[in-house]
Amino acid sequence: MTPVQIDLLTLTTCSAYACVLARFNHRIAPDHTWKSVAVGVGICLGFARLHTTSQPGATWNDHERNMLRSLAVGCIPIVLWQELRRDADHARAWAILKGLATHGEASER
Repeated sequence: MTPVQIDLLTLTTCSAYACVLARFNHRIAPDHTWKSVAVGVGICLGFARLHTTSQPGATWNDHERNMLRSLAVGCIPIVLWQELRRDADHARAWAILKGLATHGEASER
């Protein structure tokens, strides 16, 4: 496999993992967050190993570079999911606050 193919596979796998986390987040957070992080890092490190084994004569420096590369590629879908979830949570909170403010004004009249 070429490095680009491995990166695309890493991105796809981590995107699928982000979807699983989004679906089952209510069962994971906050007690088992460390497990979800460990699995995500393990996925990335597995792909780093795949990078290294696909390079004949790779050195430890190559493996370190591959680890950083896989972690950088793998974190993209997770970070995007977290940001989208945070934005949705903020929008929901603002809607609740607006509803309370509107309800409060109506009850004062």
